[in-house]
Amino acid sequence: MKQKQKGVTLVEIMIAMGILAVIAAIAMPAYRGYIKSSREAEGWNNLAAIKLVQEEYFLENNRYFPDPDGNASTTAANLSTYWSPSETGTNRNFEYTVTSSGTGTSYTATATGRNKVPATTVLTVTK
Repeated sequence: MKQKQKGVTLVEIMIAMGILAVIAAIAMPAYRGYIKSSREAEGWNNLAAIKLVQEEYFLENNRYFPDPDGNASTTAANLSTYWSPSETGTNRNFEYTVTSSGTGTSYTATATGRNKVPATTVLTVTK
């Protein structure tokens, strides 16, 4: 009489590990792409917020900030006076700068990658 086998064999474990390795090899690049696109989306969302604030500032002051005359209250260094990014401190994935034309009738907002986003990633909004 043949006894019933209990447990799993080494071959069955190796096959299961091989299947898991294939699944992981397929999933990791997709996950990295998802993370990269979500970080870029964060930058685009913050640039959209800057664009909104710029339009509000233009309605009140008839020009975009920063003030091209160098008014201390509207320099790029004081961008946080008008807009504060959702990401804060050293964890920021982008560094934001805003420049306006000499007449204050147009502006350029730029998000340059830092920390977990490559510095070669530059997002720009122009009006």
